[in-house]
This record gives sequence, structure tokens and C-alpha cells, in this order.
Amino acid sequence: MGLRSRVTWLVILGGSLVLSVTSLVYRSERLSGTGTHVSRGLPRSYYFAWADNFQSEHAHAGMNWSYFALNWLMWALVVGALVALARLVRHSA
Repeated sequence: MGLRSRVTWLVILGGSLVLSVTSLVYRSERLSGTGTHVSRGLPRSYYFAWADNFQSEHAHAGMNWSYFALNWLMWALVVGALVALARLVRHSA
């Protein structure tokens, strides 16, 4: 199963997409005097929410798709390195 194999690329891209989406579990919260800012995603946050302490109509949330793409690319590099390392170990044994 070389890097030219479609199965290898599906494993790398699919695995990295799953890791990127499940990174939403990681949550960081920052409080200020006027509201709460919540960020989700690891290593780069790509989902943001703001809740105003005084006026509920000022609350908003959204996803930054360019940050999501960068997050997915980072996880693809990690999964690709792990696939290459697994191939190296398998062939050297």
C-alpha cells in the first residue's frame, strides 16, 4: 500500500477530517466584563461563540472555514506522518 494508493489517501484524508471535527470537544472559555467568548477546536480554534452578559440579542456564534481548513491540513500531516512511520516499521521488520 504505497502513497499512490487511493486507500492510503482515503485513510489520510478521512482520518484527518474525523480528528479535525472531533477536536470540537476541546473548549476554551474567556470571560470579560461584558460577556463570554468560547472557542472550540484544536490546535487552532475554528468555532467561536460570544454571549453578552447584558443583552441577549448581541449573542452570536459562527465557524471560520479557513481556520477549519488549516486545522484539517495540520491533522492530515499528522496522520500522513503516522501512516509513513507505520509503513517504515512494517517494511523494516
